[in-house]
Amino acid sequence: MNILLYLKDKDFLSTRSQELLNICSFWRKKKLGKLYVAIYQNSMLKKEVENWDIEKIFFLEDKINKDFFDISELLEIIINKNQIDIVAMGNNISEREIAPYLAAKLDWNYIPNIIGFDLQEKEIIWKRFLYGTRAIEESKSSYSSIVVTISANIYKKDERVKNKKIDSEIIKIVYNNILPYVIKTRENKKIQKNSLEQAKTVIGVGKGIGSKENFKMIEELADLMGATIGVTRAVVDHGWRPEYEKIGQTGKIIKPELYLGFGISGAMQHLAGVQQARHIIMVNNNPNAEVFRSCDLGIVADLFEVIPLLIKFLKKN
Repeated sequence: MNILLYLKDKDFLSTRSQELLNICSFWRKKKLGKLYVAIYQNSMLKKEVENWDIEKIFFLEDKINKDFFDISELLEIIINKNQIDIVAMGNNISEREIAPYLAAKLDWNYIPNIIGFDLQEKEIIWKRFLYGTRAIEESKSSYSSIVVTISANIYKKDERVKNKKIDSEIIKIVYNNILPYVIKTRENKKIQKNSLEQAKTVIGVGKGIGSKENFKMIEELADLMGATIGVTRAVVDHGWRPEYEKIGQTGKIIKPELYLGFGISGAMQHLAGVQQARHIIMVNNNPNAEVFRSCDLGIVADLFEVIPLLIKFLKKN
């Protein structure tokens, strides 16, 4: 089983990417195959990746505006040259665009957001959440023609080996009016300061915050606590916060030491993304809110009273 792992890091190897390398290294070792890695061209990244048992590193040309189409083209070049059986990647926003497009283009099976796997003799059993986290779906596939996205915080074993020099190759695209669409506008988006998947403290916010303007006090509190902001789907749908901050079944799965939630009703879809937090504290002015069934500590209070008091306390101390 030959595996191609796509890592989206550009400057350094994130904890998330290290987990993906550990998972794919385990697959390679278990099925006696080869592991190839596709990354952006960076000497420091290459040095870090060489701590795993990898057959070859492919550098993706970094002179183009990479959207899901560009990345898919580069990955397809690697796949066609190296008899790849499985393409694996994380499940962040960009990867959730690349993976289904690539699978459709190759006519391969697409298996999203896996939380577990069982490598049997002739088939793989994949696991992923359904209905929030109230059910787990198991599906089977062969060991070939698969594109899979992997949820965070599902594998702890360190599969690193002794550092060795690994061959590398730069992969380029020759453009010849191949874009299937016309780009009319571009928008520069702000990048999150700290990754939600790696954050130790997360402040979660629901539609109870009321408006986009009220996030100023949330941002101030997050800066004082050294926390990362995450939101519910309703907040994103209202256009108050960017998509990459969404937590839940259709967003990110997080595992912080502390999750502090404000104005969250307790929708199953959102709670699916926070249940692995070590401590969950929820603030809601409705004593019957569903969210109080899923937290370690519930505070019945108005968030517009609690947050200013927390800010005042933290500034004073």
